[in-house]
Amino acid sequence: MKKVWEILKSAALADNIITEEEANVLDQITENLLEYALVLDKAWEDGIITEEEKEFLKAARDQIWENAYEEVIKDREISMDEHRILEALLKVVHYLEEEERQ
Repeated sequence: MKKVWEILKSAALADNIITEEEANVLDQITENLLEYALVLDKAWEDGIITEEEKEFLKAARDQIWENAYEEVIKDREISMDEHRILEALLKVVHYLEEEERQ
């Protein structure tokens, strides 16, 4: 998860400032990612991720994205920094997909 945080932090600090809106999005993402990590660990307990677990993990990744996007558009505009955070989140989601396969 350290790599995940580095990706998000780098995007958020691109302008060396984290606004309240950006902090809210990062908090939302972090909370969801921690829950995802717990679910992923549980899925790996037996050394195998079943098709059902794969579907659940994909749905969880999709929900992480949707929650972040909803947080970003609360004020009806997406700042350049928020856009960078969402782009970074896409990288994170792809990274999580790869981690799931290993």
